This record gives sequence, C-alpha cells and structure tokens, in this order.
Amino acid sequence: TSNWSSGALPTSSDNVVIPNITNKPIIGASTGAVTNNLTVESGASLTIASGGSLIVQGTSSGSITYNRNLGTLDAWYLVGSPVVGETAFDLISNTGDISNNGSDFAIGTYNDGWTYNYSATLGSGWGYAVKKDASGNLPFTGTIQTSDVAKTTVDTTDDFNLYGNPYPSYIPANTSADANNNFLTVNTAPGQDELDSATIWFWDQATDGYIQINQGSPARFIAPSQGFFIQNKGGFGDTFIDFKESMQSHQSTEVFNKSLTTRQDIKLFLSDGTKNKYTEIYYIDGTTTGYDNGYDSSIFGGTTHPFSIFTELVTSSNTGKKLGIQSLPNSNFENMVIPIGINADSGLNIKFTAEVLNLPNGINVYLEDRLKDTYARLDETNSNYSITLTENLSGFGRFYLHTKSSSTLNADD
Repeated sequence: TSNWSSGALPTSSDNVVIPNITNKPIIGASTGAVTNNLTVESGASLTIASGGSLIVQGTSSGSITYNRNLGTLDAWYLVGSPVVGETAFDLISNTGDISNNGSDFAIGTYNDGWTYNYSATLGSGWGYAVKKDASGNLPFTGTIQTSDVAKTTVDTTDDFNLYGNPYPSYIPANTSADANNNFLTVNTAPGQDELDSATIWFWDQATDGYIQINQGSPARFIAPSQGFFIQNKGGFGDTFIDFKESMQSHQSTEVFNKSLTTRQDIKLFLSDGTKNKYTEIYYIDGTTTGYDNGYDSSIFGGTTHPFSIFTELVTSSNTGKKLGIQSLPNSNFENMVIPIGINADSGLNIKFTAEVLNLPNGINVYLEDRLKDTYARLDETNSNYSITLTENLSGFGRFYLHTKSSSTLNADD
C-alpha cells in the first residue's frame, strides 16, 4: 500500500497513472490487479511478470511488448501475435537469434505445407511457426486487440489452417475450461459452425509431435501467443474462425496437458527409448462406439507420422480414422476391444505402458499382440510390454486393447 499515493491498492473504480519515475512498478506473477482507467506516461513502464496476462475491457492506445519465452534450444514453436501491428521484420530485428540459412528466416506460414522467410505483418489471429537459435524471449510489440476477431478460413486441399490467440490473455479451448464461451463451442455453434472436426491440434516440443484437444479433454486454455491448427469445412461453414473478446481470462500458471480428472481414462504410451508418443481413451456417458465429433479426434493430418500410436473406432462400421483421442461409453467395458495402430520401423525396440485412471474395480487393462499370441497386463505398477520389431508396422491389425476382469481373460486361452 505504501507504493500508492492514495495509501491503498487501486480498485475497479480508481483511475491509475504510472509516472516516469526511477522505481518502475512490477505486477508479480501471482498477483491480480484491477483499475478503472490506466495511463502509463511517456518514458514510464509497467511490467507484468512472466506468465502474466493483460485484459483491457474498453479502448486502448499506445503499444505494449509481450515476451513469449521459448525455452527449448533450436526447436520449432507455433505462435500467434498477442498484439496488433507487429511485423516479422521487426521480430527478427528485435530478437536477433531467429534461425536462418543465410537468406531465409525461420518464420513460416502453412498452406498445404510450409513456406518460410515470412516478412510481412503478423496478422491478428493467424498462426506462424518460429525457431530460434537460442532459448529466450520472443518479443511482440504493438497495440492491444480490444475487439472480437473473425479470421477467414483458407480452403486448402487438406483443410488445415493455422491460427493463434490474438489476445495478451488466456482463452478457454474446451467445455472443461469454460462451459459455453470456449473456442470449440463458439466455432461449432449454429451459424458459426466452421470446424469440420471439433478438435484443436497443438505442437508439443516434449513429444516432438502434435497433440489433440477436444471437448472430452481435461480443461485446456490457449495461452497468449499460442499457435494451433484446426480443420475447417472447406467453405461449407460460415467461413470464419471466431475469437471473442469475452473469452479472455487470467490463469495462474501456463500448465498444459494436465491430467487431473475423476473420469475413467486410459493413456497408452509408446516409446522407442528416444521418442515418446501416446493415444488417449476417455470413457464418457453419452458417447458411442462410433464417431462422436467433439469427443473423437484424429491425429493431425497435415504431416506424416513415421513413429506414432493411435486407435481405430471400436464399432465395426468404422470410418478409417486414426484417432489420437477416442471416447467410449462408460459401461460395457468387457465387450469393447480397441484396435491399436502403430507406425514404426523394423529393428526398433518398442515399449508399451499405460496410465489408467478410475476404471471400475476388477477391470484390468491388457494389450493383445496377435502376432505373438500374447496378452500383457498394463494397469499394474511398472508394468509394460516390450518387443523388438522384425518388420515395419504401418496401421492396424496386430495390437488390441482389452478392458477385462482377470476371470474372463485367460492368457492361456
């Protein structure tokens, strides 16, 4: 309170002025602050610490700089500009270590494949790929986006488009994050139904691949400057992807892919000792063994997957989709056998493990290897199934996942 001329912290009815003084104010990473109007005078500054966000409900003039920390050395990131007016040229100049091969810089756009050396303005709501030669901040400088953003979809051959969060604050991706005003719900609503699949694909440095998020996933927020892929309807929807200013929120930390749930889930992992991939199975009341848009999601179709794991629909009339998320009824466990697909090269030693949450008592998880005629239990502590491949694998036919009681599954039969 001694930092303020009024002797008290400001409230939503206070107009705050930050003067040009030596002691520049900082809002801490775990601190919330609110004002009616805020003026930062010429030569002054206000810093919101790492992981913070800023929401302006009204109008704004002047520029801010948002620093996105890229923590992994020599790795690609998908980004979107959280400010209006930033250019790729300025981003390159202000960063100094964006990768290049002497002439082309590692700022890319997507349209049925990647094009690099982008040098124009970073459009609010569009997404880009960026790689730096060193870890550190990627500074975006421009004005604050204070209105709704509607981006035209691009009718590509594969119908995948790359977008980015246009606000310096978090927006909810799915219903677990916000029941109604979330990105997937807004863009599948009547009159705004532009998503062919109610799925968002994020690039994940940890797995060196794409992960999928849908309405069945745990709560996920799209962070400031976060880029992501969607698949549009190829011109048959309303042709716009919508970001609503009202979606904005503050979140205490930038935690992705957190598995805190009381639902019945299986996450099946595949590792070759270096690369680690996974596929997810959710058991949700009201879903079916067929394709449920918004609850079943294919792996990202805009790239190849030389090492990957996925599932096929349980129903016999499946659609041929390679699913990264499959949602199934939360009953009849013993009669649902899930085909597991694998892409992997001959000679690899691969290992299956599983994270199993909240299945009914007495229901165990087994991986069937039909080539070896074996079953391996995966839901016990430190359990796994490991083999060395003697042939290339591509797709389905060898591995199946069973949820059975021990009395109904005899490994000798």
